[in-house]
Amino acid sequence: MSTIAYADEQLAQTQAQGRDNSRTYLFTNESSGTFCEILLVTLESNQVAFLRRPLDGQAASWLVPHQPDMHPNDTVLQHVTALFGEVCEPEASIVHSTSWRYDRQMGRLILTYLVVLPQRTWMCNWAATGRMRMERIGAIEKVQGDNLFPPQHMKRDAVLAHALDHLALLSRDDRGIQAVLTPEWMGILQTRLPKPAGFVQFAALERVQAIRSNVSDAKPGVTSFTAIFSFLEPFLRAFSLLSDIFADRSASLTSRL
Repeated sequence: MSTIAYADEQLAQTQAQGRDNSRTYLFTNESSGTFCEILLVTLESNQVAFLRRPLDGQAASWLVPHQPDMHPNDTVLQHVTALFGEVCEPEASIVHSTSWRYDRQMGRLILTYLVVLPQRTWMCNWAATGRMRMERIGAIEKVQGDNLFPPQHMKRDAVLAHALDHLALLSRDDRGIQAVLTPEWMGILQTRLPKPAGFVQFAALERVQAIRSNVSDAKPGVTSFTAIFSFLEPFLRAFSLLSDIFADRSASLTSRL
């Protein structure tokens, strides 16, 4: 069976299940308990793209019930494999838990899983024929609570932003993640990493050096300014280096939590 034929068959089965098995659909979307939230992402034209099933709403997440006798990772991988069938490539994908939250209104404990899929041509074909919805992700940011409680409300984009930030931290020192991420992914995730503490100090040091150069050029006879700058420069460099070291250690510790 060809890939397209298999995809058509899977789509037909999914649509039939949505029409004929409403009890299962209601259980997944309206019941309380523990659920796995599956966020599918890939790259499209060097931008992060969010993938969602045709049956899911515009701002809804793909939720699957947690099975007590199965690890949540296995549950997510099982559903992703069933959805994509023969075109699924687990060895080139990432399945990673990035957060959890409690939906008080629905009485749900939600375990969020980010699923990174390799960029393939079949995705555009599926999107063009309605087998899958593909949406490019713009500038999204996570939301934060206070020192005791999480945010009262979290929309899908905020959860997705947190997941991408988590992936960015993993990309720094997790060899398993690094082995799968392409250079394009690494470049995109680099922009989501926190700037090192020394970043500001280095910029200030460059401005000091520029001022010293301008003073020397404008008034060669005035040496007091250049003497002061020369005296402070080693201290600024040492402070910048120490800031970078502490920032790297802090980011490394955060990525392991």
